[in-house]
Amino acid sequence: MDIHLLGLSTYSKHKDEAMEVIRLITSKELQMKLSRYGTTSVLTDPEIRKSFASEVPELKGNHVEAPFKAQPRVPRAVTKYDSSVRALDDQARKDLATGGQDVNTLICGQQEKATE
Repeated sequence: MDIHLLGLSTYSKHKDEAMEVIRLITSKELQMKLSRYGTTSVLTDPEIRKSFASEVPELKGNHVEAPFKAQPRVPRAVTKYDSSVRALDDQARKDLATGGQDVNTLICGQQEKATE
């Protein structure tokens, strides 16, 4: 899935112009056009969702409603331990890739290191 984020910096010298671009990109008209060509919309308008991929010949006759059935997950909170565990995971992937350890030994070792 192709994801883009739009934001506006508090330091921007062109806030009004930037907001106008965001309004244009998130307008029903543009979101409808993007949806027809297979880009999921940020809008929840049923009409836009119904038009999804209608202009993509390769998807005609297929069930293209799947992207709209899943509910977005709530992002998990970042903790002070994340960077430590991420470093352990990076090393574990390297060990696994180079054949240094088997998966079970690696997982047990990771668990021990993470709870120290």
